Amino acid sequence: MTSSDHTGPTSTCPIERRQWSAQMIRPETDAGIGNQSPFVETTLVLDADAPDARLFISALGLYRCFINGRRVGDDVLTPGWTSYQDRLSYQSYAVGQLLRRGENTITLWLGDGWLRSTMLWKGVRIDNTWGEHLGAIAEIRAGDRAGDRLLLATDARWKSGLTPIVKSGIYFGETYDARQEGQPGFDAARLIAHEINGVKELAPFAPISETRDAEGRTIYDFGQNVGGYVAFSVEGEAGATVLVEHAEILDHEGKFNNTNYRLAEARIDYTLKGEGVEHYRPTFTFHGFRYARVTVSGRATVRSIVSVPITSATRPTGTLTTASPLVNK
Repeated sequence: MTSSDHTGPTSTCPIERRQWSAQMIRPETDAGIGNQSPFVETTLVLDADAPDARLFISALGLYRCFINGRRVGDDVLTPGWTSYQDRLSYQSYAVGQLLRRGENTITLWLGDGWLRSTMLWKGVRIDNTWGEHLGAIAEIRAGDRAGDRLLLATDARWKSGLTPIVKSGIYFGETYDARQEGQPGFDAARLIAHEINGVKELAPFAPISETRDAEGRTIYDFGQNVGGYVAFSVEGEAGATVLVEHAEILDHEGKFNNTNYRLAEARIDYTLKGEGVEHYRPTFTFHGFRYARVTVSGRATVRSIVSVPITSATRPTGTLTTASPLVNK
């Protein structure tokens, strides 16, 4: 299982109220804000196929779900931001094609997200803005709405562990150690169905230019300021690292400049596991940027890199063309 695995169905957004059998659970491995992202996991044994099975899921923080190592859906940054003390959005996914007869492994990765990521201004630091503890709630049901049956629900029997995401934050970025791949009660606000489209990836932007600065770092210009993240492929020895820094502008001398980010680090740190070509994109963060500055330490080569915009407005509803090419862009 890797953070860039993109198999699985797409979510729907039914606007409905429902009764939950599942409990909101807290991973025992959660060490608090700014620490390694935990996961919760359990095993579901099926004696028959369940083609109509559906997953209902949410979290305090951010989540990413895997069934038998395959990612569920293609939404990112779920369940999104909300006023946590009042309401918490949930998503639903058709997962019958991911389940099989016999033993199934259900894994939920969790990240700080908007719940507790550090907010920074000059002279001001706010930790745990909405809460101190991550949590997850999920259940799988099969059958029609009138007579569906519960196949799985989060409860105290789920186990927890740590993901390869060493640190993540909305304004910090993400630190990912690929060498750690495969290692191993809470009161909730009112749960409501997700009221907007899920956040999706759009078509990526390839770099329009690639330059090196005086320190030998590579600066990529993707030609467009986006809200999103980079995705890259890298090959090298175990323990080598890739640092990606982000910027919206260049200064008057054409140098990389992200001082407008104030105290936000907006960085990606990736440590290679050293097994052929490795593919990575962040799980629990995003950035506003046009330029990426990449520093490679150790024996490694970045084979490809793109800028991936993300948005919840995935269906165009109109167009506008003006006499200004800049406005059109």
